Amino acid sequence: MDTNVGTGGPYISRRGLILVSILLGLDILILVPFAIYATFTPRWTSTMDSFTMMRMDAAVAAKVPLLLGQETDKISAIDEISGCVGDLSKESDLNGKLGLGGSPATEFKGEQEV
Repeated sequence: MDTNVGTGGPYISRRGLILVSILLGLDILILVPFAIYATFTPRWTSTMDSFTMMRMDAAVAAKVPLLLGQETDKISAIDEISGCVGDLSKESDLNGKLGLGGSPATEFKGEQEV
């Protein structure tokens, strides 16, 4: 029967404990503003479903050939298409319209239309 008399637990020096505590505190102080920003920033991702992606693909389909996987370096239309997904609505529109090439900063105008 072994009573573990001769074994000791792991040892962490006081300096190491203070250093790790300071680093973890800095990490938290840096992450808290990001969490606050992400919490209060309006998001449109709840309206970005598969049907919306299909509609955006259909809007670009006239510029891109059907066999996209072959020689993608030579398709200049891909370079001209904005990769930014944003609000395409006009100032007078009550509802927003999500699409390629819109302004990245979206404003909540009530119910969002896709």
